[in-house]
Amino acid sequence: MQRAMLLELLQKARHLIGRGGGLRPGKLSLSALRAPVEVRLDDAEVPYIYATSVEDLLVAQGYVHASHRLAQMEMMRRFARGALSELLGVKPLRWQDTSLHFDGLSTVDLDALLRAFELEEAAKLSLAQVSPEYRRLVGCYVAGVNEYIARGRKRRELELLLLGGDVAPWTELDPFLLYKAFSYHLCFIWTAKLTLDAMLGRFPERADAIRRLVHGAARVPDAAFRAEHVVSELAALARGAVGFSGFAAGAYGSNCWAVSGERTASAMPLLACDPHLPLMAPSLTYFAHLEAPGLKVAGIASPGIPGVTIGHNDDYAWGLTHAWLDDCDVFRESSNGHAPSDAWETRTLEIPVKGERAPRRVPLRFGPRGPMISDLVARGRGGFGDSKRQSGIDPLELPAFSLRWTGRDGGRDLEAYWNVARGNSWGDFREACALFATPAWNMVYADRRGHIGYQLAGWVPNRPWGGSLDVVDVASTHDSSWRGYLPPSELMHAFDPPEGLIASANDRIADDSYPHYLSDLFEPPYRARRARELLAARDDHTVASMRAAQLDLYSAWADEINRDALQPLATVVSDERARRALALLAGWDGRFERGAGGPALFYAFVVRYARAVLERDLGRDVAEHVLELYSMPALTVQKMLQLRADAWLEDREPAAFIADAEAALAGAWSELCETLGDDASRWRWGALHQRTQRHLLHVVPLLRRLLSVGFVESGGDGTTLDSGILRFNVGYEQFGGSDSRLIVDLAQPDNSRWVLATGQSGDPISPHYRDQFALLHAGRDRPWPFSRAAVERATKRVVTLEPEG
Repeated sequence: MQRAMLLELLQKARHLIGRGGGLRPGKLSLSALRAPVEVRLDDAEVPYIYATSVEDLLVAQGYVHASHRLAQMEMMRRFARGALSELLGVKPLRWQDTSLHFDGLSTVDLDALLRAFELEEAAKLSLAQVSPEYRRLVGCYVAGVNEYIARGRKRRELELLLLGGDVAPWTELDPFLLYKAFSYHLCFIWTAKLTLDAMLGRFPERADAIRRLVHGAARVPDAAFRAEHVVSELAALARGAVGFSGFAAGAYGSNCWAVSGERTASAMPLLACDPHLPLMAPSLTYFAHLEAPGLKVAGIASPGIPGVTIGHNDDYAWGLTHAWLDDCDVFRESSNGHAPSDAWETRTLEIPVKGERAPRRVPLRFGPRGPMISDLVARGRGGFGDSKRQSGIDPLELPAFSLRWTGRDGGRDLEAYWNVARGNSWGDFREACALFATPAWNMVYADRRGHIGYQLAGWVPNRPWGGSLDVVDVASTHDSSWRGYLPPSELMHAFDPPEGLIASANDRIADDSYPHYLSDLFEPPYRARRARELLAARDDHTVASMRAAQLDLYSAWADEINRDALQPLATVVSDERARRALALLAGWDGRFERGAGGPALFYAFVVRYARAVLERDLGRDVAEHVLELYSMPALTVQKMLQLRADAWLEDREPAAFIADAEAALAGAWSELCETLGDDASRWRWGALHQRTQRHLLHVVPLLRRLLSVGFVESGGDGTTLDSGILRFNVGYEQFGGSDSRLIVDLAQPDNSRWVLATGQSGDPISPHYRDQFALLHAGRDRPWPFSRAAVERATKRVVTLEPEG
């Protein structure tokens, strides 16, 4: 009722303030066009754009993107520029309850962090590196965006209306800037390195035990060089930046697979992909069909960026997953904050703040390897956003840490997507993939000639010291500079593998025989293993079986822990609550169905056990960072349990493990009795694990039900193919999952399917703002017409964009 009343008020307000996005049927004149463009829209507001040149096609795409998602595009642009304080003022990072660590840190600190990553400078490098032809095409797209902005000067997007902001014209730089912001969000391994440094710093004499639980933690430098304050604050600030912008920590992953004709009913390949992203409203993805001479492509597009990033053309289909490569290094420059003066310069970052006359001034040192990121937290609690802070910590009293990231070197990623979409063979596909830089992708391929393939695409640093998850100590490393990047010819690829399938789920992609270091931090193998198991189980796959695999809820991770570590305890525990818990889990099949009680009890146990052991052994602060990391908690907890080794940092008797597990089981049982009721037969995972696509203004109670989407019970977890990602340290709420799903039938492209997490429109008043959420949540999808005849049958209205005059 409250949402209906708010919608009615906003609809009335729309007429007063002249706002309202989307496309109306009829004719519309655009000055940037050279010839008419036809835009067909179906019942989900998907645009099918037909033009007589790629230049006009991209003008139209820019206009259509802006008409549907301008507010989202603008907020991402402001984030990338480190300019949120200019729009929001000084807001605490706990504004969205992103973590327990952010007391005293604010949007000003977040802006400073993003300025340290120099996203705008990196975007300028990318703009300079692309070919003149592609830069000209980006200009066409930007012209279309600006046509919409200019046409809507009297109209304000809802978010900007509420926040008091406006939209400046776009430039050719802005699509590259948005992509750099997305790349930054996927550069998370530096926070893992800081967390491991804190763990090793707490117990340097127990490095071997830590290695057993955290793969890749290697050399232990002199403990005197450590500063847990800096490590903890930097890791917290990084996750605050991620969470504040809606990109919830731990929410990244994807599934993508292809099967050859040997495994399909049609004797032609099938390809399926579902990006796992933070639960945002509107969703990060958007569907489009683009057609002009020399180009016919359909699939997932990113508002603010020309072209299509995942999809298919007349000749092949492709999908991708994040490769989780080690794309950055943290360097310990010195033990006392000093660095050679001739190699470092201090720059003053000026950060405008809404409501303040003068910008905040943040001093930050830059050197040969990158920014001195430790300068960002050396001031202590209160940060740069606390204008009343009287004193802090002298930066020269703490160790100095700098950071180098592949994304700072530019890259031709946007041109790579464009070239992938225009290719017509495996050779074209690989040639286009060679242009990817940051982030690196697992690219999965299937074509209408019957082939399937895989290509690792992106920059892999060539490190003289070999590479690891360690913080690199400059003083003890002979050569701490990168020697460029591995050539694309040395990156992994596969073509028509004998098993007739390729599956990628952010898992480890190379064994020890591969001669180059890629990373020591990957997603647990369970999703990839389950996908391969399902794909290999039959030779008559169809679109329906691809969908069933995408919706699979079995977790080998949970099943193995339950079978190997928990059930053997049934004969030794004495607490009645623990015995009841084990009895309930004995009947659970490892499936994270929303209506089942087993997953609720299992996760309540795992979270309690992990927190109790890690906090006791590492201390609360470091334990919190471990629990926030992407794949680390699942693997760490499994090893602790299966090794019966909560004694990983202490020489304790096996009885101690039993006592800890029994306490966690008993506590989990009591917790669920309190929250879900005493009748365990009525417990439901979905009662704890709920999915909400959060809008940026979700924090405003009055607007929450209007702008955010979902508030429904959900299944899955981070180890199931139907992903329901949650964080070990913040309750049971789902933070990430499928942002879209697509299935491409290479035998009959018109038989392909797709669905989004919310809807095409970013306008909360639009009927297409949330119209696909119920479909995705129910495991359903939509027809995906590709031929002209099928598109015409699906068309609900037509918009003709014409040149002015």
